[in-house]
Amino acid sequence: MEQLVLNKAFMSKTGCLKLQYNEKTKSIYLHAGKKKEDDSWDWVKTKIGDAEAGDILNVIKGKFEKISFFHKFKDQQKRTWINMKDDLLWVRIEDYKKSLNPGEQRVFEILLEKAIVASNAA
Repeated sequence: MEQLVLNKAFMSKTGCLKLQYNEKTKSIYLHAGKKKEDDSWDWVKTKIGDAEAGDILNVIKGKFEKISFFHKFKDQQKRTWINMKDDLLWVRIEDYKKSLNPGEQRVFEILLEKAIVASNAA
């Protein structure tokens, strides 16, 4: 059973980015979704570790312009791209993408920092 203590969705009409933290597994996840023609949603998710989370924060804080990383689970490998362009933070997991405006970026930054701390707590 999942024990999500963080489950924040950043929605738009056709795209969504979710940041989740599972307390039981001490795991941080990013989900990207896109709305299909029938108004249902299609999702892809990836697990991120400390190094990836730190690099995402570095993009938000302007230390890097862009990063990318792979996550392999069983036989599936997913690539994630994060980049800043024209004050928008773009998050793309495979072919699913969502941008965050400066206000959303700040909320995302705070929540991601809290997830990093929680995932490393004793």
